[in-house]
Amino acid sequence: MAGNDRPTGHYASPPCRAHEAAPGHLAPPEAELVTPDVTLAPLVGWDRFGFRLGYGGGHFDRTLAQLSPRPFVIGVGLQTAALATIHPQPHDIRMDAIVTEEGLQATHDPEQAEQPPPRG
Repeated sequence: MAGNDRPTGHYASPPCRAHEAAPGHLAPPEAELVTPDVTLAPLVGWDRFGFRLGYGGGHFDRTLAQLSPRPFVIGVGLQTAALATIHPQPHDIRMDAIVTEEGLQATHDPEQAEQPPPRG
Protein backbone atom coordinates (compact mmCIF):
# COMPACT_ATOMS: atom_id res chain seq x y z
CA MET A 1 0.00 0.00 0.00
CA ALA A 2 1.55 3.23 -1.11
CA GLY A 3 -0.86 5.50 0.78
CA ASN A 4 -4.56 6.13 1.34
CA ASP A 5 -5.00 7.86 -2.01
CA ARG A 6 -2.84 5.49 -4.08
CA PRO A 7 -3.28 1.88 -5.18
CA THR A 8 -2.01 -1.16 -3.38
CA GLY A 9 1.30 -2.65 -4.53
CA HIS A 10 1.91 -6.37 -4.98
CA TYR A 11 5.39 -7.52 -4.06
CA ALA A 12 7.43 -10.62 -4.83
CA SER A 13 9.64 -11.28 -1.87
CA PRO A 14 11.01 -14.09 0.27
CA PRO A 15 9.94 -14.16 3.92
CA CYS A 16 11.40 -11.09 5.58
CA ARG A 17 10.70 -8.31 8.05
CA ALA A 18 8.19 -5.80 6.70
CA HIS A 19 8.22 -2.04 7.16
CA GLU A 20 5.28 0.31 7.52
CA ALA A 21 4.65 1.68 3.98
CA ALA A 22 1.66 3.76 5.10
CA PRO A 23 -0.09 4.01 8.48
CA GLY A 24 -1.32 0.52 9.28
CA HIS A 25 -0.02 -1.06 6.05
CA LEU A 26 3.10 -3.23 5.86
CA ALA A 27 5.31 -3.90 2.82
CA PRO A 28 8.48 -5.94 2.36
CA PRO A 29 11.69 -3.91 2.10
CA GLU A 30 13.27 -3.54 -1.34
CA ALA A 31 10.95 -6.00 -3.04
CA GLU A 32 10.13 -6.12 -6.74
CA LEU A 33 6.69 -4.75 -7.63
CA VAL A 34 4.76 -7.36 -9.67
CA THR A 35 1.38 -7.72 -11.39
CA PRO A 36 -0.44 -10.82 -10.12
CA ASP A 37 -2.15 -13.27 -12.49
CA VAL A 38 -4.96 -13.93 -10.00
CA THR A 39 -6.25 -11.74 -7.16
CA LEU A 40 -8.64 -12.57 -4.31
CA ALA A 41 -11.08 -9.83 -3.32
CA PRO A 42 -12.94 -9.77 0.02
CA LEU A 43 -16.70 -9.37 -0.33
CA VAL A 44 -18.91 -7.58 2.19
CA GLY A 45 -21.71 -7.88 -0.37
CA TRP A 46 -21.98 -9.06 -3.98
CA ASP A 47 -24.49 -9.33 -6.80
CA ARG A 48 -25.14 -11.79 -9.62
CA PHE A 49 -23.46 -9.45 -12.10
CA GLY A 50 -20.11 -9.91 -10.33
CA PHE A 51 -19.94 -6.54 -8.60
CA ARG A 52 -18.84 -6.30 -4.98
CA LEU A 53 -19.13 -4.19 -1.90
CA GLY A 54 -15.78 -3.99 -0.14
CA TYR A 55 -14.65 -2.14 2.92
CA GLY A 56 -15.33 1.32 1.49
CA GLY A 57 -11.85 2.70 0.89
CA GLY A 58 -11.79 2.18 -2.88
CA HIS A 59 -8.19 0.89 -2.73
CA PHE A 60 -9.00 -2.39 -4.46
CA ASP A 61 -10.85 -0.87 -7.43
CA ARG A 62 -8.19 1.82 -7.92
CA THR A 63 -5.49 -0.85 -7.90
CA LEU A 64 -7.30 -3.07 -10.42
CA ALA A 65 -7.96 -0.11 -12.72
CA GLN A 66 -4.20 0.54 -12.96
CA LEU A 67 -2.96 -3.03 -13.43
CA SER A 68 -2.00 -4.17 -16.91
CA PRO A 69 -2.65 -6.85 -17.74
CA ARG A 70 -5.65 -7.03 -15.42
CA PRO A 71 -5.53 -10.13 -13.20
CA PHE A 72 -8.33 -12.68 -12.98
CA VAL A 73 -10.29 -11.47 -9.93
CA ILE A 74 -12.06 -13.90 -7.60
CA GLY A 75 -14.41 -12.45 -4.99
CA VAL A 76 -14.53 -14.43 -1.74
CA GLY A 77 -17.45 -14.03 0.65
CA LEU A 78 -20.56 -15.48 2.23
CA GLN A 79 -23.63 -16.67 0.34
CA THR A 80 -25.81 -14.65 2.72
CA ALA A 81 -24.06 -11.48 1.49
CA ALA A 82 -25.68 -11.83 -1.96
CA LEU A 83 -27.76 -8.80 -3.00
CA ALA A 84 -30.10 -8.18 -5.94
CA THR A 85 -27.73 -5.38 -6.97
CA ILE A 86 -25.07 -3.26 -5.34
CA HIS A 87 -25.97 -0.38 -7.68
CA PRO A 88 -22.44 -0.27 -9.15
CA GLN A 89 -20.82 3.04 -9.88
CA PRO A 90 -18.68 3.73 -12.98
CA HIS A 91 -15.45 3.12 -11.01
CA ASP A 92 -16.54 -0.31 -9.68
CA ILE A 93 -14.64 -3.27 -11.15
CA ARG A 94 -16.53 -6.47 -11.98
CA MET A 95 -15.25 -9.75 -10.50
CA ASP A 96 -14.45 -12.60 -12.89
CA ALA A 97 -15.75 -15.18 -10.40
CA ILE A 98 -17.32 -15.30 -6.95
CA VAL A 99 -16.75 -18.11 -4.44
CA THR A 100 -18.80 -18.64 -1.28
CA GLU A 101 -19.16 -21.49 1.20
CA GLU A 102 -21.70 -22.93 -1.28
CA GLY A 103 -19.17 -23.03 -4.12
CA LEU A 104 -18.61 -21.10 -7.34
CA GLN A 105 -21.43 -18.62 -8.03
CA ALA A 106 -22.55 -17.83 -11.57
CA THR A 107 -22.10 -14.21 -12.59
CA HIS A 108 -23.77 -12.60 -15.57
CA ASP A 109 -22.54 -9.94 -17.94
CA PRO A 110 -24.57 -6.85 -17.04
CA GLU A 111 -24.64 -5.87 -20.74
CA GLN A 112 -26.38 -9.13 -21.67
CA ALA A 113 -28.51 -9.72 -18.56
CA GLU A 114 -31.67 -7.98 -17.55
CA GLN A 115 -30.82 -5.34 -14.94
CA PRO A 116 -32.95 -4.99 -11.81
CA PRO A 117 -35.13 -1.89 -11.74
CA PRO A 118 -33.49 1.23 -10.28
CA ARG A 119 -34.24 2.14 -6.68
CA GLY A 120 -36.50 4.99 -6.01
